[in-house]
Amino acid sequence: MATSYSCKWKWQIPKQNKRCSMSSPGGTTAIQSEPMEVDCSIMQPSEETEEKDTEPGMPCQICVCSNVDQTETFKKALASFNVPVVLVEDPDYFVHAKFDGPIIIVTSEFTNNFLRFHKPPQSRILGPTALIEMSIKVENLSIPLRTRIRPLFCHSMQNIVICITGFRNKQETMKLIDITKHMGGKLRKEMNYQVTHLIANCVSGEKYKYAMGFRVPVLTKEFVLSAWEKRYDVNFKADEPSFMNQYKLKLFQGAKVNFFGFSEEDEEQLQELLLSNGGKPSLSSDEPLTTHVVVDDSKVTCMPNVPCTSTYVVKARWFWMSIQNSECADESKYLFGKNFRTPDRAAKRKRLMEVVEEPHSSPRKSRKKRTSDIDGTPRYSCGSLLDYTTSPDNFLATDESDVMIKGNSPRHQVFKELCQTESNYVNVLRVLIEHFKNPLEEKLNTNECILNQAEMKIIFGDLCPIFDTHKDLLKDLKYLEQNYSDSVSIGEVFVKHCTAFKKVYPPFINFFQDSNSLLKEKEKNSRFLAFLKLCYMNLRDLGLPEIDKQTLPDLLIRPVQRLGSISLLLNDILKNTSKSSTDHQKLSEALDGIRTVMTFLNENKQRQDNQRSLFDIYQDIENCPPQLINSHRSFVLKCDVIELSNMLSHRGDCITLFLFTDVVEVCKKRSKYVNVLKSPNTSKMSLSTYKTQAKHPIDKTYKHIKLLSMTSIKKVYNVEDEAHDNDRQIFALRCRGSDEVIETTYSFNIIDDTLDKMSFLRELCRQASAVYCINFDKFLEDISLANASSFNIETHESSNSTLGRAIKFASKQVGRTLSLNRTPSTLRKVMSSMKVRVADT
Repeated sequence: MATSYSCKWKWQIPKQNKRCSMSSPGGTTAIQSEPMEVDCSIMQPSEETEEKDTEPGMPCQICVCSNVDQTETFKKALASFNVPVVLVEDPDYFVHAKFDGPIIIVTSEFTNNFLRFHKPPQSRILGPTALIEMSIKVENLSIPLRTRIRPLFCHSMQNIVICITGFRNKQETMKLIDITKHMGGKLRKEMNYQVTHLIANCVSGEKYKYAMGFRVPVLTKEFVLSAWEKRYDVNFKADEPSFMNQYKLKLFQGAKVNFFGFSEEDEEQLQELLLSNGGKPSLSSDEPLTTHVVVDDSKVTCMPNVPCTSTYVVKARWFWMSIQNSECADESKYLFGKNFRTPDRAAKRKRLMEVVEEPHSSPRKSRKKRTSDIDGTPRYSCGSLLDYTTSPDNFLATDESDVMIKGNSPRHQVFKELCQTESNYVNVLRVLIEHFKNPLEEKLNTNECILNQAEMKIIFGDLCPIFDTHKDLLKDLKYLEQNYSDSVSIGEVFVKHCTAFKKVYPPFINFFQDSNSLLKEKEKNSRFLAFLKLCYMNLRDLGLPEIDKQTLPDLLIRPVQRLGSISLLLNDILKNTSKSSTDHQKLSEALDGIRTVMTFLNENKQRQDNQRSLFDIYQDIENCPPQLINSHRSFVLKCDVIELSNMLSHRGDCITLFLFTDVVEVCKKRSKYVNVLKSPNTSKMSLSTYKTQAKHPIDKTYKHIKLLSMTSIKKVYNVEDEAHDNDRQIFALRCRGSDEVIETTYSFNIIDDTLDKMSFLRELCRQASAVYCINFDKFLEDISLANASSFNIETHESSNSTLGRAIKFASKQVGRTLSLNRTPSTLRKVMSSMKVRVADT
């Protein structure tokens, strides 16, 4: 059944030819549409209609199927084309009806049966979304003659060219192809420069490698299916990065991996990463369907058994490189069997070549192998030369270097050890900068970014100035080593660099704890962990003994330890230097200078920690006065108490006292959502609703009450409860501020079981006495609980009991129920009497 109506002007549809009136296969008869006149209310009707020549290929009418949801937006889109509109209720209408020209069919049903059997010639099928989008872009609906136009539901994939690979189910592949075409996308059989997206189900094949090489996004089939679900959204585009990132193909999708030669702990970590990235673990290397065997090439010396020739046997570097780059690496670059040599055979081959090249050398002669630094300079063993002992093998050594070492004085030997440790330290700093810091900085502001600029600053600090300073120091030490004599001044070199140490070390030392904390947190990131693993493998290949089997935290702690090591070595050199030597005084100055620098670093670190704790406390207290921030003030102690005096907040409230060197910050512990509950109707709201409806976000733990200066504290009372064996830790403060006339006594009960009352009171009196410059014993006075009332000290036990606080909370809830800000005095008296009676009971 078809019903005709018009938009934007008055028009008439002529009667259909009688030959079109046929019975449908379902037994119903298609009703002929009668001439009718419709006035569209969206646009003003035109009084005069002029006949205009229609463009070639323009549709004679738009047929809207009954399955289309005709929203106001859709109706406006229909009216914008100035084309007659027919509402079709019977899908067989297009089979039996004949039309004078091309038509547009708008339907929400894009099934193969409808598109194949109900599409007349010279017609175009559109979805309601496509029609709305064409009206917005003012596109033409003309249908060129003898041109096949594919059905189009929407334009969400208009700028996308897709290639599909890895799907064995033909029906599934055809479904993806049809859906892509219905959304305006294009398809290619092979990968080329036109392809913008690859749809795959596994990380294998030439198409996947091509996509990885040319940075083509590789997505799962859910990308197409989810885009089809959003086909009614006019503003949706499938190429939005936020949408595509949800359907990226995982880097081990479809791979079955076995880990060979790893320890149980390492294998558990690797399998966890494999599962989180779409792969499946294989129990053994010869298990069927195993696609990859990852070998720990540092331990394994033989090829594992594999189920078939297509299984890749790769090194561990392949796995970590894939994790770091978030894409499956090319297996051909990390094959384990390529140029395979066992470490033992390689060492034997090298020793055999040395014997062949030196046939006249004595087989018993021990040739001392000397390694070199990164910059080519000689490098000795990391062990102390003071521990050198003779052995039968050593007597066979005839190298000049061995004879020279044996003839060295104790002072010379310690100096050589100092030069060696300084060379190792400079190499460690060079490794940190060249192998860790610089590669991470190169990835900044790129898609491969692992750490941001702030995280880089926290972890590595200012290593470059430290490296430059010690590189200059090493240069001076090597010069002395090459021209060594008993008259050279070792201490003068360190006196020269002490000032530089004082400048370059504080920025690194102050943030060292933050660096460790951030490293532990970032190691949970798989990409950063993979980066570290690859760095360790590269360093292992270099064969540097000073960094052998050391992790990044182990290397970063070396700058913290270096000055202490230099101090010990300089002390040993000073002990082995004659007092009559000219270098003795310089060594003493250098040793004092190094110790002064270390003391300065410790004090600076302590000041830095105090300032940071001060800022942390300030940020955690609501309405905290800015006067709390002071460069000469430092945090001392915190004490959680319950107020007994009803002077600062309310009796029974939980209060926290922050003790500083010259003030005491009094603040109240607050509940996160206490200010949100305004009426009884909000009692059933969820926590998320509390957060969203709060006028001010409540994210601070404390609320400021009072800032007490040490000069306002006149007396500290220690209240002893002999009857209960001091189970209650009660104390009181008698205070009077500069703007107060009378003294006020605040009494508290400590509720922190980990804090000793007397330790807190002595520390409080010590800080107060430092301000008054008198003995702190004059501030502290012991009184009994029975005499507390004579000093105006409140000690009511019921005020801080659990039942008392519960009754107090109930009274507050009654006040809120009555829509009053405070509980009425009458009700408060009643609740107080109830509380006293319960306590007496």
